Amino acid sequence: MKANYFYILLFVLFSNLLQAQEVSPPANVIETKKDTSYWVKTLKTGFNVNQLYFTDNWKGGGTNNVNYLFYLLATANYKKDKISFDNSLDVQYGSAYLKTNEQFRKTNDRLLLDSKLGYKLSKNWNAFASFNLLTQFDAGYNYKKDEITNQEVTTRISGLFAPAYLTETFGAEYKPVDYWFLRLGLAALKQTIVSDTSIFENVPTRYGLKAGKKSRNEFGLLNISSGFNKNIAKNVNLKILYQMFFNNYSYFFEPIETYPKNMIEAYIDQRFDVTVTFKVNKYISSQFNYVGLYDFDQDKNYQAAQSISLGVAISLPESKK
Repeated sequence: MKANYFYILLFVLFSNLLQAQEVSPPANVIETKKDTSYWVKTLKTGFNVNQLYFTDNWKGGGTNNVNYLFYLLATANYKKDKISFDNSLDVQYGSAYLKTNEQFRKTNDRLLLDSKLGYKLSKNWNAFASFNLLTQFDAGYNYKKDEITNQEVTTRISGLFAPAYLTETFGAEYKPVDYWFLRLGLAALKQTIVSDTSIFENVPTRYGLKAGKKSRNEFGLLNISSGFNKNIAKNVNLKILYQMFFNNYSYFFEPIETYPKNMIEAYIDQRFDVTVTFKVNKYISSQFNYVGLYDFDQDKNYQAAQSISLGVAISLPESKK
């Protein structure tokens, strides 16, 4: 009987030993934790300042001025299996002080938010739904000289969410590489919002809104956007964004009375943004910005603006979380 107890005890001890050997990894094997970081985040920000000074007897001519530019670019992108969710925030604000008028006047003002939910269909193609918001932070003014008094007249023509443009798009995206994409919107909605209608006194077109209205809806079957963001040299980054919205529903079915007849370009809004960043060293960089815009609801002619600045830049390392 005692022998039976001995064999039972020996069996239990042997079983526990085998279980311990199966659970414990070999001494020369290092366990690695599975990567569950599906979010990738980046942040770049900077503050640039330029200054020009001339003495009163400077024969070459010129005006004393100081101008600055603050910018911030943040991204938060999620990717797991066939699902992706890309978000970017582009903020710019700058102004210049001229001795001739002794006041600051803004030179850059942009708030651009873009979000895209994608589903991978094949190696280079995705189905997507996107949301885009474009507006400015500060009031914008038009400066003109009165023909009679020859005095400068200042009129306010824009402000925060005055106007603001919201665009929702559904379609297909072609993205063969990480730094370039082409989105073909097969159905798109666009809202123009003017939160402060008092500016209509100085904007005859009312940004395309009807009298007494604060918003306008547009529907299009063709909306194209394309983006490029890559370091084209060791210390040079090139970023390009092109956006096009075609209000083809109005063009074909409900022509707008205030638009010239058969003028298809009046129904097509286009915007072209270019940013070139030259990195001098870890903290010093120079930036060139160009914006080209055509929107018949704002002006019948093409609009353009550009700026060059030098200053401090901070770039946080890419993080996964």
